[in-house]
Amino acid sequence: MGFLTKLFGGADGIREAVRDSYARHVLLAGPGWWRLWRVSLAVLLACLVGGTAFAYRFNTLGGSLGGFDNDHFLHLMRSDMLLQGEQPLRDFVDTELKGAWPSLGYAVPAWAQEIGGRNLLSEAYLTVGALAVAAALVFLLALEVSRRWPIALLVALLVIASGPNPRVRLS
Repeated sequence: MGFLTKLFGGADGIREAVRDSYARHVLLAGPGWWRLWRVSLAVLLACLVGGTAFAYRFNTLGGSLGGFDNDHFLHLMRSDMLLQGEQPLRDFVDTELKGAWPSLGYAVPAWAQEIGGRNLLSEAYLTVGALAVAAALVFLLALEVSRRWPIALLVALLVIASGPNPRVRLS
């Protein structure tokens, strides 16, 4: 006999323990915590957090190249190559391409430049917008975990104020 079977007294004991655990979880969560008004308020506040994050990040971009540094231009150069019809690994060597095809680190900025024009403004909108969406998702996740509005707002404001580096790419 296995350890869990001995501990809970067979399959019936395991089923009963799972039922008790689920019942305790439901009681702790409270019946119907996610009501329609809470979902609406959460979505509204998430949009407000995302808009605040976007405005703060976009207005703090500075420097001679609009907040972009040397590392960012490697990705912009390769996404520009995609716009000219070249393909990674066929037309140019990329040591960072690790099995993802097409590389979204190049394809997404290329799509942004097709839509917004070939300039740094479209890349700024894309990068800052992604950080704003991340801040809104952190707010929603913190709200789900803590079920406390002030804690979720505090966590989202900490994410916005911490200032993640906008040129970091996961490609």
